[in-house]
Amino acid sequence: MAPAHDLLPLLRIVNVVIEKASHPTSQPSSALGALNANQIVYLAQGNTCLYGEVIQVVESRDRCWVRPLALVEISPDSSAENICYRTPQGPDVIWPLPWFTPALDTDWLAILTELSQAPGYDRATANQWLRQLWQARNQARI
Repeated sequence: MAPAHDLLPLLRIVNVVIEKASHPTSQPSSALGALNANQIVYLAQGNTCLYGEVIQVVESRDRCWVRPLALVEISPDSSAENICYRTPQGPDVIWPLPWFTPALDTDWLAILTELSQAPGYDRATANQWLRQLWQARNQARI
């Protein structure tokens, strides 16, 4: 089980998600320009999703600064469980805004419950996975 201090940032995010759900904005949350600080987003590539917290949106440069929180390997077999990894030591990323999709509260809360017992990625593994994701995304744009 993860130490309590590792989960404090995640619990703070859950409080923000719940607060935003109880005070909806007039803008649709699915619009790309509608991403806000503290919002949970994900980036899917193949059978893997990177979930992270938006730190800042830089609309003038079409970039989003995101702090990775979890990496989820989605099982191709619907009867098998997805595998979650915590990424507490992973580096922040500043990547193109269109790559990110707002996460549904129900999806994130389901992942959050699994994270308390999930193994963590070390920094080197997180760096390697993020580098592969960057290369795959850039090749897809060509």
